[in-house]
Amino acid sequence: MSSPSDIRATGDSAYWSQFTDTWTTLLTYRYLGRVNPVLDRGVAAVTMPLRHDMRDSRGALL
Repeated sequence: MSSPSDIRATGDSAYWSQFTDTWTTLLTYRYLGRVNPVLDRGVAAVTMPLRHDMRDSRGALL
């Protein structure tokens, strides 16, 4: 698992692009229910539950 990077180390020309990519990724993971001990308090391991809409009609992963 890689550690989160500090966006403040990004140069001026790439800052907003990096911000957008990072923010979108964080929101996507939060929407999917992913938790990470580096980012979330009280979490011991990286987990992401499988929701019903992540499976097809046979129960296989999409």
